[in-house]
Amino acid sequence: MCINKTDRKVSSNIWMSQSTLNCDNAILIAKLIKATTPEFRKLLKFGKSVKFRVAPIKKRDVQGRYWSKSMVVELDSRQTPETAMLSLAHELVHAEQYYQKRLVSKWRKKQGWTSYWNGKVNNSKGATFNSYMNQPWEVEAYNRQGELVQRVHKLMLEKIDAKK
Repeated sequence: MCINKTDRKVSSNIWMSQSTLNCDNAILIAKLIKATTPEFRKLLKFGKSVKFRVAPIKKRDVQGRYWSKSMVVELDSRQTPETAMLSLAHELVHAEQYYQKRLVSKWRKKQGWTSYWNGKVNNSKGATFNSYMNQPWEVEAYNRQGELVQRVHKLMLEKIDAKK
């Protein structure tokens, strides 16, 4: 998934779907991304060309996803800002995993898309909720997201205090 032709660029690396341009919640999420990305960059290593997209995600129970091929973090525009912050942290962990090549996806003729974690094939396709949650890259992302949000929050407060 890349940025859609109908998406609108609202910042240097943030796009919004046409349907969310007048949605207060989606605008707030885009502003949240813009404000916190520099702080996330202090804590995570991910490519400078990572882009962000705010749009309704059709797949049920998906609040965010990282598209490794196009380097796009997509966040569902209908979630709360609090949930969006956790989703952003989670997806940026995935961006870091791909950037560091700890997580790699390759097309294999007979198996289709195959994931490699730290150089080893991982055959779990995450077809069930439990198998999805037990994939090592998901375990790591879920384990780190809360702490990352707290640390970014602290960095933001320090930035505000420094301006006083």
